[in-house]
Amino acid sequence: MKFKKSAIALAIAGVVATPMAAQADPVNIYASVRIGVWNVEGPDAAGTNASTSDLELRSFSSRFGVKAETELGNGMTGFGRYEWDVDFNRPGENDFGIRQRIVGVKGDFGKITLGKTYHTFYNYVVGPADIPWWFSGYAMISYRGRTDDALSYNYSSDAFNFGVSAYIYPDAAEDAIDQLEVAVSFGIGDMTLGIALQTTEAPAGATTGLIGNGGSIGHEDILGVALTGITFGDASLGISLQTQDDDTSFVAD
Repeated sequence: MKFKKSAIALAIAGVVATPMAAQADPVNIYASVRIGVWNVEGPDAAGTNASTSDLELRSFSSRFGVKAETELGNGMTGFGRYEWDVDFNRPGENDFGIRQRIVGVKGDFGKITLGKTYHTFYNYVVGPADIPWWFSGYAMISYRGRTDDALSYNYSSDAFNFGVSAYIYPDAAEDAIDQLEVAVSFGIGDMTLGIALQTTEAPAGATTGLIGNGGSIGHEDILGVALTGITFGDASLGISLQTQDDDTSFVAD
């Protein structure tokens, strides 16, 4: 397999998660405290052959937010969410950042979501096999986390799911839609197979949320496949594969 860029990080984290929720109908206020200690070893920034090691006490995506739903009639439900992260490890920066801000409507026709959140490519082929600690997804060609400037549609029927996201970037060209994600997933016994395609039409200056490949955007579309729910007794395995032209990434969880 050929990689344009590669990075290796060794991280050991002990995380204490304390979810807290206060229900005030029809609004739900919630918070999650995630504090731990980690140690990361990597190459020296000066470019020497030496390595550096840093031990930190940090917040691992602690967050708080508010979300609500309301009946719209005709079988439709409107929903919205605003969520902030709390990170005291950003020197000189605001300790609070926006994780999610969405509005949408759902019903028998499916679900439509607008705003900053996890969209199609992540939901179908990244998230299902993402190893649950920071930076694991950087081994993927495209690690779509919470991305903005997107309108997503998702439809679910039993074991079949279909999703599509359209991105419209404020700093992009005059095209009506700057980037697309399309995906399907379905059950195979106890397993779930997800397949997603991400176009790369957006200009290099657009804020795409691409993390894999150092945030660069190639000219070829990215194909992602994830197979989860592979069980061996009490163990479960999930795998994810992505390809773009000559580049390939593989993640096992």
